[in-house]
Amino acid sequence: MLFKLVAVFMAVVVLAWADPSFAKKKKKRGKRGGVEQHIKLCQDYRARPVYRIRSCTYLIRLNRFDDDSMALIFTARGNAYDDSGKPERAIDDYSAAIRLNPRHVNALFNRGYVYAKTSDKLLLALRDFSAAIRLDPGDAAAFLSRGNVFSRLEQWDRAISDYNVAIRINPDSAASYYSRGLVHERKGNIKQAVADYSSALTYNPYSSAVLHRRGLARIKSKEFDRAIEDFDIAIHLKPKAGILYYGRGLAYAGKGRYEWAIEDYNEAIPLDPKNPRAFFARGEAFAKIGQLERAIEDYDAALRIDPRNTDALNGRAKANNRRGHYDRAIQDFTAAIESQPDNVAHYYGRGFAYGKKGEYLQAISDYDRATKLDPNHIPSYKYRGRAKFFLARFGDAVPDLKRSAEAEPKDLFRSIWLYLARARAKMEGGAELEKAVQGVDLQRWPGPIVSMFLGRLRPEDMIALADQGSQRKRREKLTEAYFFAGQYYLMQGDKAKALELFNLVVKLGIRNFVSFTGANQELARLRGDEDGR
Repeated sequence: MLFKLVAVFMAVVVLAWADPSFAKKKKKRGKRGGVEQHIKLCQDYRARPVYRIRSCTYLIRLNRFDDDSMALIFTARGNAYDDSGKPERAIDDYSAAIRLNPRHVNALFNRGYVYAKTSDKLLLALRDFSAAIRLDPGDAAAFLSRGNVFSRLEQWDRAISDYNVAIRINPDSAASYYSRGLVHERKGNIKQAVADYSSALTYNPYSSAVLHRRGLARIKSKEFDRAIEDFDIAIHLKPKAGILYYGRGLAYAGKGRYEWAIEDYNEAIPLDPKNPRAFFARGEAFAKIGQLERAIEDYDAALRIDPRNTDALNGRAKANNRRGHYDRAIQDFTAAIESQPDNVAHYYGRGFAYGKKGEYLQAISDYDRATKLDPNHIPSYKYRGRAKFFLARFGDAVPDLKRSAEAEPKDLFRSIWLYLARARAKMEGGAELEKAVQGVDLQRWPGPIVSMFLGRLRPEDMIALADQGSQRKRREKLTEAYFFAGQYYLMQGDKAKALELFNLVVKLGIRNFVSFTGANQELARLRGDEDGR
């Protein structure tokens, strides 16, 4: 523990023992040994706690010392109890010391230290540290410890104020800089956090913990190369610390070096196999490089360790969305929502899965919830607008698609969807589309689609421009070209031609494209119209 027992302990107690008036009462030595030996062992923090407790207890039972000396003995035994894992016994002894000497700074500090170990006694710790500071306003350790309690209570500004005082009193305190850095990081002041971690390393350059923390802060500020340097040094100092490989993996992932990140996660997991974050992070890296099955295996592993890990639930759900396993995705998003009912990403992801299944009302309900939680969540407006479009609620789709297009004016597809919603709702949209594409090179895809809607290009010519490039690119562009040409013919009243083009979209079979989903929806509507006739 942080040992706050005055260095003069032995001198004070021995002098009390040697006082002539006390000497008259001195008994013969018993088999436990001389009093001086017990005094020495009682306060020897290097000795085993059981021996220290035994000697301190012997001295307390003698009950032949003045109050100040007895307070020191109770404090020493409290320290021994704390070191032996008996905090309640320690608190009892510190309290006894304080009753004997209410100005006993060390007993107040140490009792506060023990209280601070449990979250339900932080206010008691705060009381003791504040009392210690009033008695000794020059004690840097007391300000540091009180700052740590304020930090745990999330009273960030009061914590920083105490750390500032601790640093003024002791400018060489690596612990004070480190603790202040943690609070700056939690407040989002990453630049100040990195500066404090750097100051801490000035006074303790071989601290892998500080290097680890600075590396994580640099990841947050996207200084990935410098973060990697910090983790390299930390790993050199502690090559068996899995958390350091995990941190470096995060930095590599931030740079887009997912294969290197996976190598570090591979090192981290055997060293710390119960850490779900490492499995989750490796799953994310596998997902980034398209290895979705391996990603799901890692999400599964994270969930076996922590079944309510919402990050892993969300990651697995997104991977299943990409694989087209929408029911599984919905199941995971629903479980994540149960744990985090105010998380926008879960509602958005589940809405996306419902949309892919053609269950647009459920999708719209989830997007409604997402935009209520975050009125600036543009992806939810984008896909809610499309869901309304597919339900033939064209006018209702316009505000959502307009919000989406305004958020990303360089994304031509968003402007195209807005134009379509306006046109299908019998609203004027051509002038707005014309304005949206001013200065845009319409020779580049999807520019030819815009040109078709503006009457500058025939549908067959637009399709011919799509039918170029690699086989994969041709299939993707033709999927889009057939779909939007089908929309063109629908607006011209040529349902037969539209039906033909939507069937071509389905035949190409790129299921993860919105054009595929939209073509199926339009086909169902067109066939319904035929059945109705």
